Amino acid sequence: MILFYIDPGTGMIIIQLIVAGFASVLIFFKSIKQKIKDFFKRK
Repeated sequence: MILFYIDPGTGMIIIQLIVAGFASVLIFFKSIKQKIKDFFKRK
């Protein structure tokens, strides 16, 4: 059995990448939703 060791610094970087990616996706879809709402509101 092979165990992989991730030091705490690398672990935190990985966690930060995951959190930042998730936040970026949420903000991206929120802006897309707002643009769609604005498009249909104009008519």
